[in-house]
Amino acid sequence: MINPKTETFTRSFSEYRLEDILEIIGNDTPLQFTGEHFGFPVQQNGLAKITASAQQTLLIATDKLTDNKLLEYCQACVARKVRVYLLLGKPEDSEKAIRLLSGHCLIRTGVKQAGSLLMADNRQGLVLSRALDGKLQTTAGLRLVLAQQTDCYHYFCRLFWNKANQEYLLPNQHRAVKASPFGEISIQNEHHDPKLLLKTIQKQWTNSELATLSELRQEKWLGCTLNQLSTTAGQQIINLNNADVASLQTLVKHCTQLVCVEQPLSDMVLSTSDEVLFLPQSTLQPNTAAWVVKLLEEQTSEAKAFLDKVLEQAPLRYQATCLLQQMVQPFRFLDEPKKVYQRQDWLEHDLGGIYLDGMTSFMNPDIDSLTYDSTQFNRERIALEIEFTVTLHPPYLPTEAKLDDLHHQWEQTQQKWARKIETLRELLKNVEEQEQSFQGKVKSLLKGLLTGNLQWKLTRDKQITELAQWSPLYADKVERQEKLEAINQVTDNLQRKLGNMQEELDKAEQHIAWEEQRDDLKKQLGEAQNHREKCTQEGDKFREGYKAQEQQKSAELEAQWQAFVSQTVSENTWTKIMKLMKSAKQQDWQVQFKDALTEEESDKRLKEQMLVLQAQPILNLIEFKAFFNALNKDEKKEAKRIKEILSIFRNSSQTKREELDKKLKLAERKLTDSQQAIEKQGDRFIYVASTKHEKSSLTGILGGPKPKTPKSTSFTIEWPKAELPASGTELYRHKNQRWLCITEEVQFAQGQQDAERLKAELCTKKPT
Repeated sequence: MINPKTETFTRSFSEYRLEDILEIIGNDTPLQFTGEHFGFPVQQNGLAKITASAQQTLLIATDKLTDNKLLEYCQACVARKVRVYLLLGKPEDSEKAIRLLSGHCLIRTGVKQAGSLLMADNRQGLVLSRALDGKLQTTAGLRLVLAQQTDCYHYFCRLFWNKANQEYLLPNQHRAVKASPFGEISIQNEHHDPKLLLKTIQKQWTNSELATLSELRQEKWLGCTLNQLSTTAGQQIINLNNADVASLQTLVKHCTQLVCVEQPLSDMVLSTSDEVLFLPQSTLQPNTAAWVVKLLEEQTSEAKAFLDKVLEQAPLRYQATCLLQQMVQPFRFLDEPKKVYQRQDWLEHDLGGIYLDGMTSFMNPDIDSLTYDSTQFNRERIALEIEFTVTLHPPYLPTEAKLDDLHHQWEQTQQKWARKIETLRELLKNVEEQEQSFQGKVKSLLKGLLTGNLQWKLTRDKQITELAQWSPLYADKVERQEKLEAINQVTDNLQRKLGNMQEELDKAEQHIAWEEQRDDLKKQLGEAQNHREKCTQEGDKFREGYKAQEQQKSAELEAQWQAFVSQTVSENTWTKIMKLMKSAKQQDWQVQFKDALTEEESDKRLKEQMLVLQAQPILNLIEFKAFFNALNKDEKKEAKRIKEILSIFRNSSQTKREELDKKLKLAERKLTDSQQAIEKQGDRFIYVASTKHEKSSLTGILGGPKPKTPKSTSFTIEWPKAELPASGTELYRHKNQRWLCITEEVQFAQGQQDAERLKAELCTKKPT
C-alpha cells in the first residue's frame, strides 16, 4: 500500500517586512478634557447652566432635538416666561419636541444643520459638535466668547428668519414661513458662508500640523471627499471605530503620521499659524448650515492641550514598514483595523495535505516548490520561525473509475485458454472411459493396445496440469507461442489416441460380430437342413395316406350309389342314359367307355353297352353330363350329394398337399440362402474401416454408442493488441482517461514505463 508522506521543515520570517501596520503602544482609555472654553465630552450640567441662566431669550439651533433633559429645560424656561426660539431640521426628526413645545415656543423647521448652538440672552453661547440627540458622551463643546457670540447670533437670525420654511405658532399646527420682517440678514463671518467654508477648510488643512477626524468613511471627511482637499504633511488623529479601510488607505498617503483611537473624538484642525477650527460632524455636506467656529487665542491653548493629550493617549500608531523581529508589541494591519495580531517566536503549523498531480513528484518531491505558496507570510500564523508539517498525497484513483476494457479482453483470453484446458481434460477422460468400457472378448482382443496406457495417461495428465497452471496474462510472445504449440501437441496426442482406440475397438467389434455371424449362419444352416427333411417326410407321409383315404372314400361312395341304383334306377333309365350319352359330344365322354359308346348300335349291343356303362364307377359317371342329365330328380339329388362329398374330400386333400409343397419349397429356399450366406462370409475375418459409428451388437457391452473422435484442428488465440501492465497493477478508465494503479513503491519504475506505453496516468488507491 502506498501511504501519504509527511514532511517537516522550518522557515524563518524574522526578516520579513511588515507594511501598513498599526502598532499598539498604549491603552485606549476614554478621552476626557475639561477647560474653561473647551470640553470633551459635554456634560449635561453645562447645558442646564446655560438654559437656567436665560432671563429673556433662549436660542437653540440643531438638526435634531431629542434630548429629553433639554426639553425639560426648555419647558422650565417657558414657565419662567423666557422666549424660546427653536431652529430645527426635518420636523419628523424632532416630533416630540414640536409636540411638547409648539404653541409655547417659536419653532421653525426646514434647516439642515451640522453641529448645534445654545445661546442665552446673547450673553452665553455654546457650540456643540453634533445634534442635540442625547448622545453627549460623543459630543464636544466650545464655549463662545463675545465676538463669536455675535457672529453666531447673526447666523442664527439669518437661518431662522431667512432659511426656515415652516413655523409652529400654535400647538402642533404649522404653516409656511412668511417674509421676514427684518429683510435679508447678512453673514458676519466667512465660516458661515457655504461658498467660502470649503476654501477655508482647505487652507487650514493644507497648513495643518494636527487634525482630528471623528468620522472617516468612504474617503469622506466632514461630508466632503478627501481628494478635494489638498494633501497635508501634518499628523492625523482618527476615531478607528468610524473609519473604513479605503479611507484609511487614502489618508496615509496624505499625512506624515497617523494615530488612532477607538473612543469618541471631536473634529478640529490645528494649522501652522496656530489657528484652530472647531468643526462639527458632516460640516461639508451639501445644503448644510455648519456651526463652524474659528478659535480665538484664549481658546487655542486649550485646544492644543486637548490635541496633545489625544496624541499622548492614542493607543495605535501607524507604521508604513517594519521588520517582523522588531515588532514586539501587538499590532494591527491597516486593512484589518479591528483585528489584533501578536508575533510569536516559535510556531508549529500543519499545512494539511497536498494532493499531487503526478506520481513522479510524489516519489521525488520538491518540498520548496510544492509548499512555496502555502509557506509565505500569513497573518494567521505570525512568528519568527515556523515549523511546517505537510502531508503529500499521491494521485489517487478516481472513485468512479472502472477497470479498463483491456483487462476484460485479457480475461476473455484467459477464459478461452481455460476452456481449452477443460477440452483436454474431457479428451483424457474420454480415453479413460473408453478404456474402462472394454470388457470380455473386446478387452482380450485389445490387450496389446492397452499395454503401457497407464504411463501414457500419467504423462498427458501432467502436461495438462502444467498448461492449466500457466497464464498467458503476463507472458511474453515467445512463451505464448511455445504454450500454444504445446497445447496443440497434447490435443493431437489425445485425439490420435482416441482415434487409434476407436479404430481398434471397431476392429474388435467387427471380428466379434463376424464370429457371431458365422456361428449364427452355421446354426441357421443346420436348422434349414432339418426343416427341409421334416417337410419332405411330411409330404411323403401325406401322399401315402391320401391314396388309401381316396380309395376308401371312393369305395364308400360307390357302395352307396350301387345300393341306390339297385333300388331306384330302372332299365328305362339306363336306356335313356345311353341315348343321351350317345347324343353328347365326344369330348364329354369318359375315356373308360369311349370305345363302347362309339360302336354301331344294335339291340344286341345295347345291353352290352348298358352293362359296360353300369360297370363304370359312379365317381366317373357323375362327371359325365349326359349321364347326369338322364337321371331323374331324386337320382340327380343323390348323384349331386355324392359328387359334393367327393369334391370336398378332394379339395381338402389338394389344399393340404399344396401347403406341404409350399412349406417344402420355403425350406429348400432357406437352406439355399444359408448356404449362400456362409459362402459369402468366407472362412476368415477381413477388417473394413467404418465410416459411420452406428450401434452394433456390442453397444450394450460397451455402455453406449461409440464416442466420435474430434477433428484435429489447430487451437489458436488472437491475443489483445496491447499488453497488460505489470502483475499487481491495474488499468482503469475514467472520463476518457486511463489510470494505471500501483500499490507498492517498488512498482513505480515499471509503472512509469507501462503508463507511458498505455498512455495512462500513474496513480494509487486511496487508503480506507
